[in-house]
Amino acid sequence: MIGYDSTISEKSSPAEGVEHIAMKFDLDIEDWETITRADLVFEDLSTVGSSYGLRVFFNNKKAAAGTKRTAKNGYAGRLTIFGHGECLGSEGHCSSASKVHVPQDTPAMPVLQHPTAPMKRILTVTPALDRVMRRYTKGLHTVTLVTVLHAPLRKNRKPMSGLLRCRRVSLRTYS
Repeated sequence: MIGYDSTISEKSSPAEGVEHIAMKFDLDIEDWETITRADLVFEDLSTVGSSYGLRVFFNNKKAAAGTKRTAKNGYAGRLTIFGHGECLGSEGHCSSASKVHVPQDTPAMPVLQHPTAPMKRILTVTPALDRVMRRYTKGLHTVTLVTVLHAPLRKNRKPMSGLLRCRRVSLRTYS
C-alpha cells in the first residue's frame, strides 16, 4: 500500500466551502500500471452538525460549488455526509462518550457505535486517479474538497466552510 496523509486545515480555504490539500504522489506511470485500486480515506470524520455533500476534484484549484462534475474538470467523486443535527435531548445525550443501550435479552445484537462518534468514510477514486496519472507528468498534486450544505429547501443549498471536520485525509493505493 502506498499512501499520503494530510491534516485538514480550515485556514487553507480560498473560498467559501472550498478546501485545498496539497499532495505529492510519487509514482511513475510504470508503477501505476500495477495499481488495482485507489481510495481517498477520511478518518475521524465528525457527523455532528448539518448534512452536506462533499465533492472531490483532482488537480483543479479553481473547483468550486458551481464547477461541473466532469472528468475534464478533475472530478473524482462525492460523498454525502448525513449530519446528526442539533441535539434536542438531555445534557450529554449527543456526546459520543455516552453509551448506546442494547436490551439484555438480545444476545445476537452487535455493539452499536454512538451516532455522533467519529467515523471513517472511503471514496474509491481509481478511475479519476488513473486519468490524472496518464494526463499529468507530475501526477496528483492537489485535491480540492468542496462542501455544499444540504438544506431541506434547494434554494438554501450553498457552499459552506467549516462543515468538513476530520482528523486526516489519506490517499491509499493497492496492487
